[in-house]
Amino acid sequence: MNITILSIGAVKTDYFKLAIAEYHKRLGPHAKLSLVELAAESFSESQKIAA
Repeated sequence: MNITILSIGAVKTDYFKLAIAEYHKRLGPHAKLSLVELAAESFSESQKIAA
């Protein structure tokens, strides 16, 4: 089984870094765990979609 954790921007806080490490430790024997950090993008007012 493959599990992918997606992050918008880099993981900066120690809380989340420790959580990811704990998931990796617990799930490592049972699944392949990977972290994908996506670049954060900002949008101008004209690019935002009205809800």
